[in-house]
Amino acid sequence: MRGRFFCLLGSVNSAKLTPMIKEFLMKQMLKRQGVSDEQINQLINIVEQNPALFKKIAEEIKVKVASGQDEQSAAIAVMQAHQEELKNIKV
Repeated sequence: MRGRFFCLLGSVNSAKLTPMIKEFLMKQMLKRQGVSDEQINQLINIVEQNPALFKKIAEEIKVKVASGQDEQSAAIAVMQAHQEELKNIKV
């Protein structure tokens, strides 16, 4: 699920879509994955605190997946690489 979330962030993160539409699309995707509304709001707040970091993470995951790595292991590897930056985000 993590890989899909961050790949969605990268694909939804185009200048053509308004932030409201991006948020709606992310919420709908996460709801379909069985994520609670509380967790969805928490995730969106975290992403809004540092959108550049999450865009970078999404792009790095895409590159790893394109090179043949599965989404989950790509997401884990990228998240571990950005572990310190992610720890500094206040929930």
